[in-house]
Amino acid sequence: MATKTALHLSLFATVKSMRQKFTILLTHQDVVGILSTISVDVFMRELIDELQTAFQRFSTTEFDVPIRTGFHYETPHPGLIEWMPLHRHGQSVFIKTVGYHPTNPQVRMLPTVISTFSLFDPTSGCLLAVCDGAALTALRTGAASAIATRMLSDLSRPVSMGLIGCGAQAVTQLHALMQVATINEIRVFDIRREVSDSLGDRIASFNHGDVPVIVTSVDDVVQNSDVISTATSISVGDGPLFDDLTPRDHVHVNAVGSDLPGKIELPLSLLSRSHVCPDFPEQAIIEGECQQLTREQIGSSIMCIVANADAYSNLKQQRTVFDSTGWALEDYVATELLMRYARELHVGSRVALSGNTDAPYNPYEGIKSIVTTGAR
Repeated sequence: MATKTALHLSLFATVKSMRQKFTILLTHQDVVGILSTISVDVFMRELIDELQTAFQRFSTTEFDVPIRTGFHYETPHPGLIEWMPLHRHGQSVFIKTVGYHPTNPQVRMLPTVISTFSLFDPTSGCLLAVCDGAALTALRTGAASAIATRMLSDLSRPVSMGLIGCGAQAVTQLHALMQVATINEIRVFDIRREVSDSLGDRIASFNHGDVPVIVTSVDDVVQNSDVISTATSISVGDGPLFDDLTPRDHVHVNAVGSDLPGKIELPLSLLSRSHVCPDFPEQAIIEGECQQLTREQIGSSIMCIVANADAYSNLKQQRTVFDSTGWALEDYVATELLMRYARELHVGSRVALSGNTDAPYNPYEGIKSIVTTGAR
């Protein structure tokens, strides 16, 4: 009898353990550890390839990706917190929570962009994974620009790269573009001279060809670059970054900084003379460079161009703009890639966040009751 009881308890414990849902927690240090182990070069190259495949195969029958929404505020400091959801039908639900606070680096020694990525099981609703998203956000933004540049620029020869805005995003823009293009010089401008002066040191780990970094003016960047990335924290109503300048006839611009209604980086004069390719058209027309255009003036999306590359090859000889507002699909692909490496390297903590219960209809199950007697 004792043996049967012990066996019953053992089986009960096994079944209960099988029902237990664990959440994988990847901290910033875990993410850094993974990227250090496999090398950030390898991760960036794989992310570019996987993201391009995701763009090519994207279908609304497989994915539901609403536009992001959230809270925008001016006090105590300008900023926003938004959420970016994605549902991959039958497989997973992904939600990115992202904060953008441009005063963070100077006031709090924190990144401008802070984010958290969460993966959920659509069958049970259980939280499968939580991951710090600061590095992944920068990586996927750079990867998206690299894909757009590969699709829309003539990279058969070395190109002159230009950067307006030399903060954190500038690092991954350069890193990603170096994976798809041969760059012979880098022209840079930032309103904070110390930030532009420090860019060379910040890219030294992947600037294997010692490509020269030239700190210069906005005019020089715009007029003498083949590929330009704009990644600034320009305030709503203060744009564009430049006007009345004539870029090269074949210039390609990755416009990264526009992410709010009324916040723009590029002049309408440039957009109207270019094929403007949005990452997520429904979102870009609200808060990207496309907010300056009518729907008829907006060109084909990055998904369409990647899926029909030959049909759009003529754009490589024209002025083009990639309107990069940031898309949850990009974050999802980056998260899936990181989670794959986390499993291979056994990185991350398993947390029984949701717990388990033998009484799913009783929210007080397991809570010890304290009986009190009222005063008489």
